[in-house]
Amino acid sequence: MTISLILTVATSIATAFSPNYAFFIFGQLLLGLFPLAFLMSCQVSITEIVGPKYRARCLAVGHVNWCIVMIILGLVAWMIDGNWRQLQLIIGLSWAAFLPYLIVMTESPRWLMQKHRYDKCYKVMKRFAKFNKTTVPDDIFEKGKTTASELTGKTDTEKERKYTLLDLLRSPILRIRTLIICFNWFSCGFMYYGISLNTDRIGENPYRTFIFSGVVEIPGRLLAWWFVGYFGRRWSLGLFQVMGGLALVLSGFPENDAVSISIAMIAKFCTSAVFTICYVYSVELYPTVVRGIGMALSSTSAGIANIISPFIILLSVYWTPLPFVTIGITSVFAGLVVPILPETKNENLPGTIEEGELFGRAKQKQRGSIKTEHVEDEERQTLLPKSASTSKANENQDKNAYGVFHHEPSLDTVF
Repeated sequence: MTISLILTVATSIATAFSPNYAFFIFGQLLLGLFPLAFLMSCQVSITEIVGPKYRARCLAVGHVNWCIVMIILGLVAWMIDGNWRQLQLIIGLSWAAFLPYLIVMTESPRWLMQKHRYDKCYKVMKRFAKFNKTTVPDDIFEKGKTTASELTGKTDTEKERKYTLLDLLRSPILRIRTLIICFNWFSCGFMYYGISLNTDRIGENPYRTFIFSGVVEIPGRLLAWWFVGYFGRRWSLGLFQVMGGLALVLSGFPENDAVSISIAMIAKFCTSAVFTICYVYSVELYPTVVRGIGMALSSTSAGIANIISPFIILLSVYWTPLPFVTIGITSVFAGLVVPILPETKNENLPGTIEEGELFGRAKQKQRGSIKTEHVEDEERQTLLPKSASTSKANENQDKNAYGVFHHEPSLDTVF
C-alpha cells in the first residue's frame, strides 16, 4: 500500500510535465497500475479490520466518496476547459493528500494471524481494543500457537508458506467462484466504463453528462448498502446486474437525447450499485490467505473491460444500438450466474483455502469456528489436501488442519 501510493503520487505529477507523447502514454500505463493497487489494498484492509455488521457500511461510504470525487473532477475539467496538463497536476497533488494516512495505517490482524505472526497481531489488536474501549486477553493466541506448531512443525519465526494465484485456482469450488466473481467484475467494468468513457456520445455536453453520471451514482451506492444489509449480497448483485443490463439495452434505441440519457443513467445507477456490491461480496468470499490475490484478479477483469469499453462504440458502424446492447446483454448473463455463489451476509471471513472450500457448505455453530453440515464424510475428504490420510486418526487431524483460525477466537469482538 505504501509503495503503490508513493509511486502513484510521483507518476501522476511527472505525467503532467510529459515532454512528449510517448512519455505521456507510459505515464498513463503506470497510472493504470499503481492507483488500483492502492485502492485494492484499502478495500481488503477495511474488510479485514471491520466486523461483519459494519463491513458493507464502511465500503459504501468509501464508494460515495468516489462519486463525490467524480463530480469534482468533472467540474474542475469543465472550468479549465479540459487542459490535460493542469488536470493531471491537480490529480497528482490530490493523491499526495493521502500520504499522512500511512502514518496511522496498520497491517491487517487477520492476515497477521494467518501468517502466525501472533506477537505483532496482538499489538495491533491492543491498539484497536483501546480505541474501541474493550480488552484483549493476554493468552488469546496460546491455543493457536500450540495448534500451529503441532500441525506444521514450525515456530512463529520460521518461514511461512507463500500463496499464489495457483492456490486459488487449484481449489475446485474456489475456482468456480473465482470465475463467476471475475465475470461479474468484467461485466460491471464493461458497463460502468462503457458509459463513463463514452459520455461524449450521450448528450451534447460531455462535462455535464459526466458530472450528472457522478451524481446518479451516489444514490446507487447508498441503495446498494441498504440492499446488501437487508436482502444479502447474492440476490442484490444479481438483481442490479440484470436491471442495469436491461436498462442499457433499452437506452440505445430512443432517438431523443433526453430519453436516451435518462435510461442510460438508470443503467449507470444500477452499475454503481453493482460495483459497491462486488467489492463487498468479493472480499468476503476470498479466504484471507489469498484475498489480496483474488481481489487483484477480480480488478484485472474489470481492467480488461476498461480497455475494451472505449472501442466498443465502434460497433455502432454496423448498428447504432449495438454497443450498448452488447454491454447490456453481458451484464444480464453475469447477473443470472450469481445465485451459484454462497451468501456472505453476517458471516465470519474464511481464513484458509480449506475454509473457503467449505464456506457456504457449512454453518457456523460458534464464533470463530466452522463446522460442516449436510456434507458427507466422503465428500469432505475431497475438499481436504491430497496428503490427508483415510485413517480415522488422520481424519481427525485433518479436521483440525482446516486452519489455525478454527482454534483462535473471532476478532470481531475487538473490531
